[in-house]
Amino acid sequence: MQLREIRPETPTEKGPRPVIQQAFIKATGEPVQLGTASQLTQIRYDQTHLIETRQPNDTTALIQPESFHWRFPYPDEDGIAPGQFLTAERRWHIPGLPIPPGVMHNSVQVTNEERNWSVTVPCPVSPEATRLIGRDTELRPVESPGTPQIVRYQTPPALLWPVTIAAQRFNGYRLVLETECAGCGALWTYPDIDEVMPVIETLRHVAALLARPEPLRPQGLASFFLGAMSGECDAVADRITAGYLHKPSAVPARSVAS
Repeated sequence: MQLREIRPETPTEKGPRPVIQQAFIKATGEPVQLGTASQLTQIRYDQTHLIETRQPNDTTALIQPESFHWRFPYPDEDGIAPGQFLTAERRWHIPGLPIPPGVMHNSVQVTNEERNWSVTVPCPVSPEATRLIGRDTELRPVESPGTPQIVRYQTPPALLWPVTIAAQRFNGYRLVLETECAGCGALWTYPDIDEVMPVIETLRHVAALLARPEPLRPQGLASFFLGAMSGECDAVADRITAGYLHKPSAVPARSVAS
C-alpha cells in the first residue's frame, strides 16, 4: 500500500516530529491520518480496501503491508471508519498470561521533577528486576543507612498482568498477534498458531470466569475489566484465531490519479 508521508517543516524542541501517514477515503475523498511512522493506530488491516492515495507522481516508495503495526480489530470497534477511532492506542490486558522467555525488555526512567533528578532502572516485570527485588509487592525497609533499595509498592493490576494486546502484523500470509509489555513497552509477536494458543486459551479461561454469577467472579478480575462481558474476551480470542487460520481478505489499495 502506498501512503503519503507528511513531514512537518518546523521541528519541535525535541527534534522532528514522527512521519505522519496520510491517505484518502475512497468513497468520499476525505483525507485521514492513519498514524505515525510504522504505527498505524487509526486503521485495521481489514480496512485497507477503503483507502487510497492521490499522489501518482510523488516519489514515496511503495510501502509493503509487512512494514506496519496495524490496529487490532476489536469487535466493539466494528463499523468505525479509518481515522475515526477514539483512542490513538488501545491496550487489552490478558490476566494471568506470562511474558514469554527471551523477550528483550526496555529499561524505564523514573524522574523526580521537584528534585531535578532521574534514574534508569530495569523494567519492573523483567527477570532482571525480579532478581533484584523479588516478587513481593510490599515496601521493604532499608537494612542499613546508605543502602540503595529498589522496591515494588502497591503494584497496579497493569503490572500484575503485563501482557497486553498491541497490534497485528501481516507476515505475507497471515495476520499475527503483536503484544506489548505493560511495564516497558517491549514488543513481540507470536509467529504461528501453536505459539499463540496460550493467549487464546487464557482469554477463553477469563471469559469463563467472567461468565460466572457475580458473587462467584474473582473480584480483582471483574473490577479490572470494569464489567466487561465474557463474550468480549471470547470475541477477541476469535479475532486472534481468525488471523492465523484465514488469509486476510482485504487487499491494500493501489494509488490512483486524482
